[in-house]
Amino acid sequence: SGNWNCCVLEHYGAEAAMGRRERISFVRHAAWQRLRSACSMQEVTARGWVCGRNEKYGTIVRLIAVEVPQSEGDDKPGPSGESPLPLLPPTEGEGLQGLLEKDASVSSDALAIGTPVRVRFLSDSPMQRRTLREVGASCRVTLESREREDERVPRVPGVLGPGREEEWPEGGI
Repeated sequence: SGNWNCCVLEHYGAEAAMGRRERISFVRHAAWQRLRSACSMQEVTARGWVCGRNEKYGTIVRLIAVEVPQSEGDDKPGPSGESPLPLLPPTEGEGLQGLLEKDASVSSDALAIGTPVRVRFLSDSPMQRRTLREVGASCRVTLESREREDERVPRVPGVLGPGREEEWPEGGI
């Protein structure tokens, strides 16, 4: 049986051209630190899908790809001038999950399980970090409203019928 203890760091150029991809394993400390640093850069987004709900706090999003802009001619993203995003380590086997908090201006409850989303990372306070631990999320996120030409929507395997509330069909596909 597999797990979700990795994601992809995608570097793209100014003309929305796909640069290099890097698989980040959360069990490797150096890779985890690279991910944290990348997530704190400006213009960074992440792709994933809605994987669950917490009645009290909001919608849980599984993040599978972090999209990092790179300067023209660079092989690596430039420094953000900020300290790394304080991501909480993922729960074993659950991967990188973000909490899309309940908000009066955004109805995240309208997003069905399996809905592909693009999000931005938010910083958090110690009080919010307790909430993240409670729901098993690594970070807080907000929906990305800007449309991009290079739209890469994650494909979610499996067929979820009407009224189904699990992210992945039991037993796989």
